[in-house]
Amino acid sequence: MPAGPGGPVRQTEGMSARVRAPELRGRGWLNTGGRDLKLADLRGKIVLLDF
Repeated sequence: MPAGPGGPVRQTEGMSARVRAPELRGRGWLNTGGRDLKLADLRGKIVLLDF
């Protein structure tokens, strides 16, 4: 499987290539109780990103 900047790239017939999002890096996440966050923890949830 080829790799892209965010990790492995999945190619599906009839669809364009997909690139995995990089893991979240940072400090001071709101409403986490001081826990580190992983993308897997947020799967299926609504997430607001403020840049």
